[in-house]
Amino acid sequence: MKFHLDCVFYYVSDIGSAIRFYQDILGFRLISRDAVARFDLDGVRFELVPAAAGQRLRAQGGMRVSAFV
Repeated sequence: MKFHLDCVFYYVSDIGSAIRFYQDILGFRLISRDAVARFDLDGVRFELVPAAAGQRLRAQGGMRVSAFV
């Protein structure tokens, strides 16, 4: 069985600042932006998803990985 990673997304409290960080500091290539920001990392999509208003994000992070086999 071969594992294929399709998409990783991360909830953020400030999407504008997060986009600038991933694009300007880490060099991720922004491919689209609507309700979420999408980046391409060698064929794997990385998305920034805004947290719901008032949602408290855990300081230690919380990345979710979606994959298909």
